[in-house]
Amino acid sequence: MAGMKVSSIESVARAVLPKFYAEDVHPESWRVFSSCGKRCVLTANPRVMVEPFLKEFLGADVVLGTEIGTYRGRATGLVCRPGVLVGKNKAEALLNTFGEDKPHLGLGDRLTDAPFMALCKVTTFLSSFTTHIFTFMILRSLNVKK
Repeated sequence: MAGMKVSSIESVARAVLPKFYAEDVHPESWRVFSSCGKRCVLTANPRVMVEPFLKEFLGADVVLGTEIGTYRGRATGLVCRPGVLVGKNKAEALLNTFGEDKPHLGLGDRLTDAPFMALCKVTTFLSSFTTHIFTFMILRSLNVKK
């Protein structure tokens, strides 16, 4: 992605990537995710690449992902602080976004999700029937901090 216009990345994210992402959403994960009121997704993937699919196709309200570095409208190939959104960085992103409001339900698909899942009231580890593209963190009636 280094050197690409951010607008081009966004266009690809809208036009091409939904086909691939849709194939990787497990029906049981979708059933749980779609049954919740307010939905937030935490992912290590670059937010700019996954946000259109997550909001437009899955109905996510909030998408927290790795932020790519940019300069004059082009991707630098670097990631912004705090780095790739994995492990404790996911938990910090959750706290920075929602404060002390605990998410109702957290779904994770790998051991590095434990820090953010510890902040949820109810958690489920879904390694046996989810893909490894997205970690879902589902929220009910939480307000995003401004």
